[in-house]
Amino acid sequence: MHSWKNYKSEYCILSVQYFNILLTLLILQNSSFGQTTLIPDTDFESALIDLGLDTVPVNGSVPTANILIQLLI
Repeated sequence: MHSWKNYKSEYCILSVQYFNILLTLLILQNSSFGQTTLIPDTDFESALIDLGLDTVPVNGSVPTANILIQLLI
């Protein structure tokens, strides 16, 4: 059985971790606004479109924010 003190400290640690993840996502979203990553392989870009990380048409680039967020998940 957990004491209230242990439960409270575990809750605080999780809250700090979630806050850090949220802060990281917000910073990455703002820092990568409008930037794209070049994808020279059309088959690979088609696979990214199938995963929902890019949109049609295949143009040789993917929004960097989509890739960064996927890496953090």
